[in-house]
Amino acid sequence: MQDFSSYLDYLYNWLLPHSLLYGMTAEQFWYDEPSLFFSYEKAYILRLEQQQEYDNYVLWLGGQYQMAAISQSLATKKVKIYPQKPLELKKDNQIAVADKMEMRKLRAKQQVELFKQRKAEKG
Repeated sequence: MQDFSSYLDYLYNWLLPHSLLYGMTAEQFWYDEPSLFFSYEKAYILRLEQQQEYDNYVLWLGGQYQMAAISQSLATKKVKIYPQKPLELKKDNQIAVADKMEMRKLRAKQQVELFKQRKAEKG
């Protein structure tokens, strides 16, 4: 932890900047209940965690589309692997089970096709 020369130094150089980062106004910091600082800190941490979960989900979803696009480009037959419409999302941001199953079926078909093609090339 950083060393502070005085309590005022700590207030002005650590507590106040952090309270502003957490979303408090300077007036709230100086004149409201001191325990409010911890509520703002907790809310800030929860916001960061939720944003991180959302960002992670968006990246995962993008990966699903990329996998489907790569599978489509590698397919030797005209198998429709890439979704024709956006994947349906439930309220809790999960891909609908039907969409997941459809994507798995299409990937499995492509895997069988690639296996047959490689076997034919070897034999």
